[in-house]
Amino acid sequence: MQQALRVPLKLLVITLWYSVLTISTLAQARIVGTVLNETEEPIQGATVTAENTARSFTSTTDEKGFFGFITLNGGPWAFTVQSPGFTPSQQLVRVREYVRNRPLKFMLARGAAGFGIGALTGLEIGDVQEKLQAAESAEMEHRYEDAIHLYQEIIEIAPALTMVNLKLGHAYFQNESYEEAQMAYQMILGNDLDSSIAREVYYNFGDIRLAVGITEEAQGWYWKAHNTDL
Repeated sequence: MQQALRVPLKLLVITLWYSVLTISTLAQARIVGTVLNETEEPIQGATVTAENTARSFTSTTDEKGFFGFITLNGGPWAFTVQSPGFTPSQQLVRVREYVRNRPLKFMLARGAAGFGIGALTGLEIGDVQEKLQAAESAEMEHRYEDAIHLYQEIIEIAPALTMVNLKLGHAYFQNESYEEAQMAYQMILGNDLDSSIAREVYYNFGDIRLAVGITEEAQGWYWKAHNTDL
């Protein structure tokens, strides 16, 4: 009798183990992107590092400037791109599980800051880049108020860098300042967005509604994001 019970129990353990493994695998997100120069030509051999507070992964771009990660857990990740002869560039991205994450796009500049270089003509590029890196570091360390203050300074110095509002919105959201996050994201919508950025903003609107308990509106924004660029 005991022998007969051991077999089903063993099968149950194996089944549960595979179920946990499957859920864990599904929870790992896929992130892809491209690395280009100022003339939007692909940069081959660039090193892309994805880091959070616990782990770090590295990828290398191919001849089309393409890179990808398939084992990232959800949450904030810092993506840093480096290539000889180019200024490094960094983006802080909130990776989502189970949904399609927007493709990342890095534009590396020779001898100048790689973030929004065209919009910084005549400004103190080094100061803006330093503040951007400090803000992203503060956000990675969960010092959201410090990050918010730094992003606001960047926007004041270089208002043409409208995409900084996306980062500002993320920092507000992590700080549970949902009204401010909504306003920051709305500042982006007035621009001519490509579909991947628009999709990201719509997902963010959904996250805000979900965080404040307005589930039906959240579902509507998620559906709108899902239908963007299908």
